[in-house]
Amino acid sequence: MQNKVINVSTDDGHHFDISCYGTKDAKHVLLFFPAMGVEARYYRDWAKSMADVDFLCCISDHRGHGTSSIRPKRGVDFGYQQMIEQDYQAAIYAILNYVGNKKIYLGGHSLGGQLSCLYAGTRNDDLSWLSGIVLIAACTISHSGWPGFQGFMMQFIPHFFSIVVRVVGYFPGKLLKFAGTEARQQMLDWSQSGVDGIYQPLGYKESLDPKMQKVKKPIVSISYEGDDYAPKAAVDHLVSKMTGCDISRIHLTDKNSPKAIRDHFKWAKRQPEFTTDILIKELNISSKNSNMDTSQ
Repeated sequence: MQNKVINVSTDDGHHFDISCYGTKDAKHVLLFFPAMGVEARYYRDWAKSMADVDFLCCISDHRGHGTSSIRPKRGVDFGYQQMIEQDYQAAIYAILNYVGNKKIYLGGHSLGGQLSCLYAGTRNDDLSWLSGIVLIAACTISHSGWPGFQGFMMQFIPHFFSIVVRVVGYFPGKLLKFAGTEARQQMLDWSQSGVDGIYQPLGYKESLDPKMQKVKKPIVSISYEGDDYAPKAAVDHLVSKMTGCDISRIHLTDKNSPKAIRDHFKWAKRQPEFTTDILIKELNISSKNSNMDTSQ
């Protein structure tokens, strides 16, 4: 069930598609962005499960991946600022125009969740269109939010990745087995947030953390036990920056979820309706098709 593909163009000449699952007159709308290095089509099964509970679920590719007209390489660069101010802005306008300016949810998986929070922070003076924010396995990479040996390693990984992109001119994620081929500045912005513990991407004169604190919208944040890319404490650290929001925080363990979904990526492929039912419950949305007991 893919009902609509929306072609989006940005002011800086970038082109990409948003794949929408569900009907235009669905009761609820979600615009969702992927994890780093992941294409929008990966979330197809989950998006279909969202459509089954009366959502129009719109999955956008990130700059540099999937349907994006840009491919990172030496000399072809972009960072968080371009992704937030160009891509997220254009995608939101496109969806609002398509659905007739009804309110929408914004969110993402991993990096997509982080950038959704940053976008909301930079636009906190005009969020009348926003119903809430959906975060799935989205966390900070500051070592203080990571437990044990992971926290120890996260003191070094951002520095190492920064050296790699400065030498190579882009991030060879496939070679390093982390993410995909990513832009130099995108990875420098990613690393900056890990080293400094705050979000201040290139192009912003001050930290965006105080702006994130001014957002006053409901947030649903889901994490999975055993997720080495987004451990519970690191996910908690991200939502702790959204101090003005009403936060529903769900951590799935062996006591309240099947093992098959407790993975940074597999939640979208294996029993995707499980995560969908949790979102429906936590967003206080009733659905005749959502009947799973997800009590914590």
